[in-house]
Amino acid sequence: MASKSLTWRRKIWELHTAWLSLCLSFALCFFFTQAMKNLFGKPRPDLLSRCDPDWENQADHALGGYPQVLNGFYLVSATICRQTDQSKLDDGFSAFPSGHATYSWAGMLYLTLFFAGKFGVTFPYSSSASSNSASPSASNLRNGGASQQTTTTPSDHTQTAGESSKPAAPPLYLLLPLFIPLCVAVYITSTRFSDFRHHPFDIIFGSLMGTAFSFLAYRLYHQPIRRGGGGSWGPRSSGRAFGFGSVAERKRDDDVDDHRKGDVELGDLSTDRQNNGYGNMPGVATVPAANAR
Repeated sequence: MASKSLTWRRKIWELHTAWLSLCLSFALCFFFTQAMKNLFGKPRPDLLSRCDPDWENQADHALGGYPQVLNGFYLVSATICRQTDQSKLDDGFSAFPSGHATYSWAGMLYLTLFFAGKFGVTFPYSSSASSNSASPSASNLRNGGASQQTTTTPSDHTQTAGESSKPAAPPLYLLLPLFIPLCVAVYITSTRFSDFRHHPFDIIFGSLMGTAFSFLAYRLYHQPIRRGGGGSWGPRSSGRAFGFGSVAERKRDDDVDDHRKGDVELGDLSTDRQNNGYGNMPGVATVPAANAR
């Protein structure tokens, strides 16, 4: 029963960290996207259709320009717009960056990383390079290259066997749940351009920003896919949270304190023996504090 309880606690913790990291990715998108939209106020491609300008009376709304040089070239104010919905008009000045591109890549790419970690989908890799190479050794070069035959040691056979025992590429059907979220993100992003809601630079920048946020949120709560299989990092201790170390680090610090306390006690005991004359008695040896353990 204890093992089942531990298993369910681990699954609940994995679900907890998955939602935390996903919410963090969306929170970063919301903060930076909305801040940049209000900061830059870049016009959308469909701003004129939103504004519905009064072309016949544009001179009444003119603030400047060169109408005498270019016929009808005026710098006009926003009062030329006949749009009565102010929120729709304000939204026309929020093109950069694309919120749909940022949110889609922050969520869908995170889902791809999550599935890759849970299904163990990663590129096969070699942990170390081969120790021998086909190039002649230094001694052969000094001897004029007379002997270029290399020898193979038993350790080389062991290393080759260890590398060949590593798992191969994952089955192709496991790639399907990884590519579906990416296809959804690509589709959402492309509609922003086809519907004249954003310029290409707005979409590209938003996609890159969402990609960065998804990687950041995933790695903050999950181990690397290749090394840790995509599992979550362990929970932090309540007494050492907020950046002061994990449970394992706290246990390690407690063990170091116990060792130091034991060394001090043994050092005091040896000092007492010497002061009481036990150190000069035959068969009684004093233990130095440094070598007590």
